[in-house]
Amino acid sequence: MKRRVVKNMTPEQATQMTEAVKGIHTVLKDRMPPLAAKEPGPDQYQRLIEYIKKNGSLLVGWRRVLQQRSELAAAKIAGKFHELAVLGQTPDISPQELSDAFKKGLSAPFDEAILNQFAGRSVGEGAPRPGPKQHKVWDSVVTDGAARVQKVATADKYVKTDDAGENTDVQVNYFTRELGLVSWARSKGPGVPPHTALIGYPLGGGQIFWIGQGFADPSKPSPSNDFIALLGWTGQLGSIYFYGVAKATFVVCETFLLFF
Repeated sequence: MKRRVVKNMTPEQATQMTEAVKGIHTVLKDRMPPLAAKEPGPDQYQRLIEYIKKNGSLLVGWRRVLQQRSELAAAKIAGKFHELAVLGQTPDISPQELSDAFKKGLSAPFDEAILNQFAGRSVGEGAPRPGPKQHKVWDSVVTDGAARVQKVATADKYVKTDDAGENTDVQVNYFTRELGLVSWARSKGPGVPPHTALIGYPLGGGQIFWIGQGFADPSKPSPSNDFIALLGWTGQLGSIYFYGVAKATFVVCETFLLFF
């Protein structure tokens, strides 16, 4: 998949955009430090997959409602991200493209390239955790039976996903025909929910849209009217590749008809 290239920008504008993008991570290709040693404990990603399976009906329910309210939801969401685009913090989202993605529901095709574009090691600052620089390791997508799985590890130093333990923030991106593209993350950092569940929608140009909720207890999720929406994309500033994540929070009514 080709990476999005930001054109016609002066070095000063590029620097400003880099600082403005929320959660920006620079992909480092040379002189990478050694990965951290293994942390003891059970497979953290298998736990996340179990949470996804146990909460499958909730995730499918979100997707079904977005499918039923596709045009209204897409217009409100795209409008919110347009406000960020005007500020130079994110690419625009096409309301029509987002609505079309919502309408497809579980019939939407899946291409693992949308996730593999992020594969590799990166370092950056910003969302979701404030404070020290975040070191991320994104695995390539692998096949696990009928599922497609991508593991992600985030820590204050590089940790291989297979070595991730209780002190590492972990995320699994997961696709099956029954659930569509979903994600579950466990975070240890301050200011973020301990668990976040998301449903995903690949868009054009390498963009991927996620929406979901944070939970304190994954075994007993308590859905609320607060939804987190994320837009992920890749780009290039000069010779530096990056990925960006822009975040918006929505409050919805019980019928999912209104976004504020």
